[in-house]
Amino acid sequence: MSCNCNSTGPITSWIDWQNQAPQDPLDLIARAKLGGTVGIYVNSTTFSSPSGSSYPTAFALNGDPTCSALGSDNLQNVANANQWNFQHITRNSSATLAPPLSKVIFLRGGTDWEMAIPLDLGAGTYLNIQLSFRDNAGTRGDFAGTVPVIEFAGTFTGSQTLSITLKRFGHVWMGLRGLDNTSKWSMYESEWIIVP
Repeated sequence: MSCNCNSTGPITSWIDWQNQAPQDPLDLIARAKLGGTVGIYVNSTTFSSPSGSSYPTAFALNGDPTCSALGSDNLQNVANANQWNFQHITRNSSATLAPPLSKVIFLRGGTDWEMAIPLDLGAGTYLNIQLSFRDNAGTRGDFAGTVPVIEFAGTFTGSQTLSITLKRFGHVWMGLRGLDNTSKWSMYESEWIIVP
């Protein structure tokens, strides 16, 4: 599930990467919600080509991702989700962890479960946030120059929870592209290891 999925050959340089077709996040994500806002699927013209300069992101993990059962009326599913949380450490929050590893999280795949990823968006106010595969940002987009994303439109600041239901297992790099109210673009990358 990287930008090489739609290619018949290996990526050997930026020439190959930028010419890849972007991958659809709906191949992986069954549903996504940020705070109280359910995401919508759009073909974005700005995920890979923002309309302004990109700035360092203020986004960061703000706690451990947790699993909950979508069938909360089934007590066995609720118990199963609680047991999964007990048996899995979903992130390493050690102060001595190498910084690149602080963005690695373990998530449970399967459409019976919802993963809650706590995020801190910092002090900025974001009017538009888009979720897609990180590597899509290195492509030129599809034939129309767009990238498939899950978009959250509204007003987002401070602590927010990204709630997602994942269809598949695997190892992916995701990007949250943010546009704040001062027209600054940024992207938070996260490495997801999706397990049963």
